[in-house]
Amino acid sequence: MLAVKGFMRLRPFFLVLWVALAGCASAPVPADTPIPEGDAPVPAEEPVAPGETREHWFLVEADNTPAGWMLEREIRRDGRLTSVSILHLRFRRGSSEQTLELESRFVETDAGHPISAWARQNLGTRPAETSWEFQRSGVVIETNHGGDSVRKQLPVSHDQWLTPGQIQPRLRRLVAAGAEEFTFRTLDPQLGLELVETEWLLDGRDEQPVIPGRSAPTWRYRQRQSYASHVESVAHVSEDGLVVRSVTPMLGLEMKVTLSRRETVLAARGAPELLTRSFVYPDRPIREPRRVRRARYEIATDSGVLESLPNSGAQRVLDATGAQRVLETPDVSRAVVEVGEGSLHEAEEHDDVAEYLLASSYLDYRHPAVRRLLDDAGLERSEAGSAARAEALRAFVAGYLEDKNLDSVLATASQVAESRSGDCTEHSVLLTALLRAADIPARVVTGLVYAEEFAGERDLFAYHMWSQALIDGRWMDLDATLDRTFDAAHVAFGTSALGDDSSTLAELARLATFIGRVRIRVLDVEHQQQLLE
Repeated sequence: MLAVKGFMRLRPFFLVLWVALAGCASAPVPADTPIPEGDAPVPAEEPVAPGETREHWFLVEADNTPAGWMLEREIRRDGRLTSVSILHLRFRRGSSEQTLELESRFVETDAGHPISAWARQNLGTRPAETSWEFQRSGVVIETNHGGDSVRKQLPVSHDQWLTPGQIQPRLRRLVAAGAEEFTFRTLDPQLGLELVETEWLLDGRDEQPVIPGRSAPTWRYRQRQSYASHVESVAHVSEDGLVVRSVTPMLGLEMKVTLSRRETVLAARGAPELLTRSFVYPDRPIREPRRVRRARYEIATDSGVLESLPNSGAQRVLDATGAQRVLETPDVSRAVVEVGEGSLHEAEEHDDVAEYLLASSYLDYRHPAVRRLLDDAGLERSEAGSAARAEALRAFVAGYLEDKNLDSVLATASQVAESRSGDCTEHSVLLTALLRAADIPARVVTGLVYAEEFAGERDLFAYHMWSQALIDGRWMDLDATLDRTFDAAHVAFGTSALGDDSSTLAELARLATFIGRVRIRVLDVEHQQQLLE
C-alpha cells in the first residue's frame, strides 16, 4: 500500500448531518515513500503562480435536489499560499429551514511550511471560531465562541504531513501513475488534532464524462474515512488531481458534490427535508414509552457499524447468549441492546474525569448567563448528594426551556440560557454545562429515542441527544426533554465530551454511519407497573 501523509481541505458536509438533526478528504504518506514516475501526462492545471488566485465551485445535492454549495480557493502572494474552503448547506427539519456554514483557511510558505490555520463553524445562533498558530513546540489554539475566547498550546503529531499546497501535486502524480491503493492522513482545524485517515481504492476509469461540458478523462476511486469508516464514498478524479465529483450514500439518499460554475451554484435553490428520512420504524410499537423501565432491542445494520455501540450508563450490548459482544455475519451486523433504569455498570477505566469537568466553546459554563442559572436552580444551598443534585438540574432545564423548536442546530450553553429555546441538543448542552458548573463530571450522549408521535409520523425512533453525569463511578443518564429522569425507550450510539480538543465534529460524525442504515426489533419491554395500574 502507498500511504500519503498530508493536510488537505476536507469536504465535510456530512459531518454536520447529525447535529443538524461526505465528503472528499485527503491524508498523509511517509516523506520518503517514492511517488511513481511512470509516463504521467502533462498536468491540466499548473500550481498557482505568485500573485494569482484560483478557485473551484461545487454544487451540493441530495438526491439531485440542490442543498447548498462549496468553494475551494487558493491564493499565492508575498511568499505564502493560502487555501480556503467554504461549505454552505441548506436543509429542512420539519417546517424549519436552516443554513449551516463551515469555513476554513490554511496558510503556508511557498516551501510548504505551515504557518497558521483558521476554522469557523456556524451551527447555531452565533458562530464558533478556532485559530491555529504553528510553532516549533506545538500548536497554539485559540477558540472564540460569541466573544468568549480560550487560548492553549498543544502538541501536534510527529508524523510527517503535507500542506494543501503540497498534496494536490502528489495526488495528481499518483492518479496519473495509476496507483491502485493509497491512504492519506490529514490534520484539519475543523476536526481538532485527531488525525483523519482516508483510504483510496481505484475502482476504474469513467467511460463517459461525469461533468457536463468537461471531456477530460476521470478515474473513479472508492473512499473511506476513519471517523466514518463504514460510509463509502465514490470520488471521480481528473488527471490533474482534482476531485470533480463525490457521491456518498446518506440517510437513504445520495449526497453529491459536483464541480460547477459559480453562477450555477449560487443560483441553485433547494432545501431537502432530512429529519423524517432519519426516522427508524421498529417492528412493533411501544406503548407508553415514557414508563418503560427495562427493554431489550435487536439492532441490525447492513454493515459492521455496531462495534462502537457503548456499554455505558443504562445500556449494555449483548449477544443472544448474554455475553457483551456484537454478532456479525458477512451481510449484516446485529446486536442485542439491554436498557434499564439506573446505571448498569461502572464507568470505563479510560474515562478521563478531568475531561468531563472542563469548560469548552459549547459548554461555556463560566459565562454569566449560565452561572446565573446555577444560582436559580438553588444548588448552592443544597446539601443533597450528587445524584439528587444532578436530577434537580435536569428538572430545572426541562422547565427552563420554554420554546421547544427545531430552529437551532447546536447552540452553546450560554445561547440557550439567554434564548430559553431549542430542541434536544440545546437541552443536553445546557444541562451538561450546568452539571460541570456544579462540579459533576458530565458528557452528552447521541442515539435514538422512541416517540409515539413526532413531525407528523407515529411509532418511531428519532435521533436524539441527552446527558450523562458521572455519579459514584457510574454514568447516570439524564434526559432534560422529559418530565422524568430517563426511560428505557432510548438506545445510545455514542458519547462526546463536546470539548475543544476532542474532535467534537468527528465524534458526532461517527453517528452518521448509523443514519439510514439501522433496523430495530423490539424483543421485550417492561413497564413501571405501579404507574400503569
